[in-house]
Amino acid sequence: MPAKAKSNRNNGNLFDVVFVNVKIDIAEEGKFNAWTSRKDGEVAFDIAKAISDGHKIGLSWDSGNACFIVSATCKDDASINYNHCISSRSDDWYEALMMTVYKVQVMLADKAWSSGAERSNWG
Repeated sequence: MPAKAKSNRNNGNLFDVVFVNVKIDIAEEGKFNAWTSRKDGEVAFDIAKAISDGHKIGLSWDSGNACFIVSATCKDDASINYNHCISSRSDDWYEALMMTVYKVQVMLADKAWSSGAERSNWG
């Protein structure tokens, strides 16, 4: 088994993760619906691609809000989004997964995730 490559980055812990608040707004909702209604297997391929591109996917249940939360944390050391995390919520786990992957693969493809963040300190 090959030795694990050493990274120049801190081997980060939970406190090094940067949570980025990105939402699918009304204007983006139609594009999301079109993306999810493609041929069978295309969305599944995009989910697999997001994982193989170095994104750690997590699924949990939020009993307080009665919804699933899916998060994607970038673990690619070479990415500007390293240790950044995007999440989505839905009462349907698969929809939450698709929303998270849509944000990563379509909305913010090849961009810094923080560029799509909503302000939470005003308004």
